[in-house]
Amino acid sequence: METISKLSPINKQNDKKKAFYEMNDNLMRFYFTYIFSNESIIDNIGENAFYSNYIESKLNEYVSKRFEKIEIQGVF
Repeated sequence: METISKLSPINKQNDKKKAFYEMNDNLMRFYFTYIFSNESIIDNIGENAFYSNYIESKLNEYVSKRFEKIEIQGVF
């Protein structure tokens, strides 16, 4: 399972300073983007309030970027 992949800019393939890593698993990416660092906030305000305050406004942008990646890979 390739959970993490190394990406490089097209014009700098061998430049180690410009390379970065990206999570391939969408569920894992969602967890570390929204849940992992905010667990104490979720405990304090509750799941529904956290969703409406932190996730709901950003969800369309988040999903559209992931969908573009899936579409480029030709999974569908």
